[in-house]
Amino acid sequence: SPIMKGETVWTVSLLLLAAIGKLLNTGRLNLARKVAVTGPKAIDPAYVDALPGISMKDIAEFYDNSANDIRFISGDVLTGKNVGPDGSLGFFDNQVTIIREGREREDGPSLSDSASSAQAAPISPGSAPRRHTIWTPM
Repeated sequence: SPIMKGETVWTVSLLLLAAIGKLLNTGRLNLARKVAVTGPKAIDPAYVDALPGISMKDIAEFYDNSANDIRFISGDVLTGKNVGPDGSLGFFDNQVTIIREGREREDGPSLSDSASSAQAAPISPGSAPRRHTIWTPM
């Protein structure tokens, strides 16, 4: 039957499914996974073997410990959670992103500056850019 509004839906990721399979075969739960340590403040971006909940202090060799302007994100920069230097990797996350905290304001071009300096290019028929989509079968 189709899923109705208000019903609970359970999902299992491939990593967790593999861990459940190992549990059933061997009797041991192995949640170890490869975690990507990334970001512009990472000294040596790499994949590390880790468990969910690993502390950010445990990956200290991948960032400059003397810097105090570092943001630790469990996940990626768009959907991850800022956990701070004392935080830990989330259970469902496979990436730690290390970036600059960004407390200062950056001065960039304003909208009014770009609008006054922009020149409209003439468009002639047939000169519009074309979008090419390359499709390959899987």
